[in-house]
Amino acid sequence: MYSVSFILALLAFGALAAYLGDVLGYRLGKRRLSLLRLRPRTTARLVGVLVGLLIPGVTVAIGALLIPEVRLAVLQIDDLRRELQTLRSERDTMQEQRDLLRNEANRERAAASRARTDADKSRGDLTKVRIDLDTATNRLTVARELVARARDQANRLRQSRDEARTSLREAQTVLREAEEALAAAERDLQTARRSVAEAEQAKNLLEADRDGLKTERDTLEAQAQILRRNVKSLRDQLTAVTEEWESQHTLFALRHPILELETELVRGVVKRPETIDALTDELVALYVVADAAAEAAGAGKGDNGRYVRVTRPVPLTRLSDSEETVSEEAILGYIRKLLWEDEDDEHVVRIIVDRRAFRGEQVGVRFEAPTNKLVFHEGDTLVTRKLGAHLEQVEAFEQLWLLIADPEHSEVRRQARAAGMLPKPKSGGYGDIEIHELYEAAQACAGRPEPVTVKVQAAADAYTVGPLPIKIVVEPSGGGPP
Repeated sequence: MYSVSFILALLAFGALAAYLGDVLGYRLGKRRLSLLRLRPRTTARLVGVLVGLLIPGVTVAIGALLIPEVRLAVLQIDDLRRELQTLRSERDTMQEQRDLLRNEANRERAAASRARTDADKSRGDLTKVRIDLDTATNRLTVARELVARARDQANRLRQSRDEARTSLREAQTVLREAEEALAAAERDLQTARRSVAEAEQAKNLLEADRDGLKTERDTLEAQAQILRRNVKSLRDQLTAVTEEWESQHTLFALRHPILELETELVRGVVKRPETIDALTDELVALYVVADAAAEAAGAGKGDNGRYVRVTRPVPLTRLSDSEETVSEEAILGYIRKLLWEDEDDEHVVRIIVDRRAFRGEQVGVRFEAPTNKLVFHEGDTLVTRKLGAHLEQVEAFEQLWLLIADPEHSEVRRQARAAGMLPKPKSGGYGDIEIHELYEAAQACAGRPEPVTVKVQAAADAYTVGPLPIKIVVEPSGGGPP
């Protein structure tokens, strides 16, 4: 209402000013008055122009004095426009930040939901594992009896195999003797037949000896028939002994071990988690992987429903005179306690076959958890060896190979084991190097007129868990450039 009144007042003032200007100009022109020595008509027009200028000037001045918004619009319009632009930019930025925060909040809610689901699943798996361990404790006695019977059966099979081998050797000896006797009898038979033929030719002259020769011939033929029957009987015996030996050999083959002693089933680096329950989850996860490896090798399930059973390390405080074994739960708890109380924050947990395992049997395993520490720094020299002059490339390659990879004479292997490094899980070796690097080092050593010094150095930092990357540096024995 105030703005409408103000506008109406401005319109009235403009109309009044225009009227007054017109009247004033008319009267000045009629009286022929002059201002600034101008002509009367020009003076009248100048007055009309001044009155026209007065209308907007007075309008703006009154509006600026009475209305703060008009004063701001007149005096600070540029600043207001810049401030408006700044506010609009800030509004757009805040809207973008709001959208980003909403998206991030949605992602955080989804991640929290997945984490809760994973946690519930892990708790269920842990509960199931603990139930399995409790069940395994109750079935331990039955498993020991089965193992004892299996060992007795293995001893009987070995004894039967040895007896079958002995019988086979004796049967072969008798067969050879029988064959020799048969050959001698056949020779005698041929001789007798020749004698009979001669006797028949001379039967007219030796009529008196005919009956005796026939009798001798019949006797020899009967003896040959008896020898043939004996040979057939010996051959039948040899066949039976051979079949028995093959049967025992098949049974023995079925008892061939699928996992040898000290075979590593799984290896993993375990860092100290925030809670002891998280440490338990990591140990159980490695245990499950070892169980899958034993199943793949052909092991059988035990009374705990798994293919492996933990037997060591045994907490001595839990093993009394009345206990022959300790439960898996106690052993796992003991391992967890050792790792949790150890000052070192990182260990290499290994699950190793503790006794030879045969097909269909459960595998006994033990836990080992050495500290995973830095063993060699990058550039450390493991082995230094001096090689002679004028070597062929093949000779240089062979000596480098013996120095690095030979199971019995490798200096690199000896140094790594002395430092506490673990071997490769499958090959059991130490030291990783490309074959072309080995060839290049052999070429650098071959054909030299003077001896060279070979240094085997760590190509990168090596920890207990491995691997041990190495490089070969070839230098003249005098210490100059290679």
